[in-house]
Amino acid sequence: MKKILAVFSILIKDNLNYRAQAVVWILTSVVPIMTTGFIWLASFGDKPQIGGFTKTTMLMYFLGALVLSNIVTSSVGFDVGQRIKDGALSMYLVRPLSFPQFVFLENFVWRSFRTVIFIPILIFLTLAFWQEISSASLNLGWQFWLAVLLAHLLSFAISFCIGCTAFFLEDMSSVGSISWMMTFLFSGQLA
Repeated sequence: MKKILAVFSILIKDNLNYRAQAVVWILTSVVPIMTTGFIWLASFGDKPQIGGFTKTTMLMYFLGALVLSNIVTSSVGFDVGQRIKDGALSMYLVRPLSFPQFVFLENFVWRSFRTVIFIPILIFLTLAFWQEISSASLNLGWQFWLAVLLAHLLSFAISFCIGCTAFFLEDMSSVGSISWMMTFLFSGQLA
């Protein structure tokens, strides 16, 4: 447990050194979802519903997609692939944590750091749309949080496996790009 806490502490310091980069990465995932949400809101105009959705349900959908994409989506594949390609994987073989454990911990710290930076954006959006969403109700029981945890673990495992294709492919970026496009398409972010 001591070695995990030591690595955790180092990774937190590393994330704090690159705060501006973290904000840019967050904005690259937040802006497309927000833009799509604003397009849908503009489409409503004076109409009470579009396809059975009200403004409230549409806003809640996009805020939910924004929050869940921030928590669930893991993108460790490119880093894993780069470490394999550069030969940096060998230095992890003699460390107290295995390579998958280190990458998982690194991803956990990044996701935690990212969530802390994302909270002010979420508060701003919630306040901006409070008039439309104040009547919405959420039922987030233990099953929901279990599903979020399992979705993140699945996203991490898939991304890690895609990164490991660097053992067999000269350039794994096309596999990662296909995976990213499929995730973006089927996650509901383009609704």
